Amino acid sequence: MKLYGVEMLPTSLVACFINKREVRILEISEKGFSFRVPERLELIQSIQLHYLVFQESRYEKLLISDYQILEEMQEEFYYVYTIGCKQEDYQRYTSMIIRDYSEYVRLKLSGDDAYCSQAKVDYPAEEDLKFYGTYLEQEKDWLSKTGYQDETIKDVLDKFELAISIDHPSAYEQYLNMSLNDFIVEYFKSHHMESHELAKKQVNRIYVGNEFCHNLFPEKVQLMRMLEKTKKENLNVTLAFTYMRDEMLEQTQVLLKELYDWCKKNEIVLELVVNDWGMVQLLENMQKYFTLCLGILLNKRRKDPRYPYKSGYQEHVKQLAQNSLSSVEYRKFLEKWNIKRYEFESCGYLMEVSGAHNSIHFPFYQTNTSQYCTLYAKCTTMDRGKQQLVTKCPRYCEEFIFAYPKHLKMVGRYNSLFGFDDTLLNRLEMLQYYLEQGMDRLVLNL
Repeated sequence: MKLYGVEMLPTSLVACFINKREVRILEISEKGFSFRVPERLELIQSIQLHYLVFQESRYEKLLISDYQILEEMQEEFYYVYTIGCKQEDYQRYTSMIIRDYSEYVRLKLSGDDAYCSQAKVDYPAEEDLKFYGTYLEQEKDWLSKTGYQDETIKDVLDKFELAISIDHPSAYEQYLNMSLNDFIVEYFKSHHMESHELAKKQVNRIYVGNEFCHNLFPEKVQLMRMLEKTKKENLNVTLAFTYMRDEMLEQTQVLLKELYDWCKKNEIVLELVVNDWGMVQLLENMQKYFTLCLGILLNKRRKDPRYPYKSGYQEHVKQLAQNSLSSVEYRKFLEKWNIKRYEFESCGYLMEVSGAHNSIHFPFYQTNTSQYCTLYAKCTTMDRGKQQLVTKCPRYCEEFIFAYPKHLKMVGRYNSLFGFDDTLLNRLEMLQYYLEQGMDRLVLNL
């Protein structure tokens, strides 16, 4: 039965609950609405609609009491019910949501995303036209002026372990070909941070590997050379693994066995960052020489440099601060799998930190990752949408990045998008907050 309203309205605008179970609205108008369910309903006990009140960044819950079932229709895989409703508040809120949606469609058809966002949330569309000339210029502008400007930093430096991340092949070779001291000096200097207070602190751990791209993990021979070098330099190591594809299973098992044998031979306990539950199972009987860290791809949270432009961001930032680690039961579950450390990212707002041992990566934080590399697609087809699995990676990411407008402070590197958050490089009070909450390791990921 047609209601001559709006079909397939986004569920973020209005959600429907029948007998306290969410269902999909197929069509809605001021006269009523239709929805689908997988099985025939014997009885409708309650109907609730939740309308987005965009201007107030909240949802209005409405109990539908004055209604009638106009039609029940069986389709091949589901049932469709059409509800007629003359309830005054239903008609008022439905009219509002249809009007807002029509305005959104008009804006999308009249201009680009920036134009629409400017009209809806006062997004600075004109700033989208301003870019850095090169990534080197961008990095220098971001990092060269960082610092705490506070003498009390000297009292704070001893309260945490400082690690640096080495996550691509040229960095692996640079580490192998230089003394540890020269490598660290060059690391800070090449990233315009040689004058930063952190450059004066001893680095006694490195993260080796890439959490986001399987093609950037070091070759086995290269990896074993790095481990031998760290052993001689008395340097702690954390190996960062990413997702594990099915075709990588056998080679990963072989590598883990060799790593375990190396640890056993040298009586060294190695930290592994895991970002795939399948790898957690592979490591189930290797607890003696491996300790596990919950990686960034598993420690999920909402983070994006464009979030502050979203309607209601400031009102709900406390909810963003929480994630699954806020649950005691989830942390107990992780402990059963020998996961004793959690990897966080500084991502523009204060996070709720849980657990006794935590690491925080900064100043870059990941927002999106694709196994089907967009950079490879752009370099080979000039269309980032034509993505495919890269089996023989030419490592275009050693030379190219995706640039974004200056004001967004984000960059496309490797197969991922990263935001830039310099609060831990500039604000001592933010650093002290995390140390008090249980952070005991800072990981520079320049």
